[in-house]
Amino acid sequence: ATNRSLLLDRLAEHWSTAEPREKRNPVSRLDRYIFKAASIPFLLILACTTAVAWLTQVLQRLESIVDDGGSLLAFLKITALLIPSIAAVVTPVAMLAACFYVRNVLMGDSEIPVMRAAGASRVRIARSLLLLSVFGAGLVFYINVDLQPRTYKELRRTVYDVRSNIASSLVRDQ
Repeated sequence: ATNRSLLLDRLAEHWSTAEPREKRNPVSRLDRYIFKAASIPFLLILACTTAVAWLTQVLQRLESIVDDGGSLLAFLKITALLIPSIAAVVTPVAMLAACFYVRNVLMGDSEIPVMRAAGASRVRIARSLLLLSVFGAGLVFYINVDLQPRTYKELRRTVYDVRSNIASSLVRDQ
């Protein structure tokens, strides 16, 4: 038997012999299983889409840094400072895609019907995805309120330093 079928058998056994509601662990195996099944695709989708969007930004900034005579270190710093603003935009899309993916996988493997037959309500099944969505919303909030303003300030300072270095080198050459 596969790991999934063993898990489904355990879930069915757990729900048929479950303790009263007030004695149950609020975070059960089912919650952890769905949370893990959704969080891994979320992180992968977030990393891939952020990387693609970051690459487009890098290619746009490459010409301006080369024209201004910036170093490779300044270029890497400027492009790394763009990641939080990109991640803030990409996170909700990655969350939605991960939820659709996990639902499709769980339905395709007939796990959701087994969970429902074992007594899990729709809200119980969706609870882990809602918790992951709250974490994603918290991440976007943190990025927008704290991280992005700090990185933007550092980005402006770095771009100013690169441009002032090229200006000072032009003055020295003449």
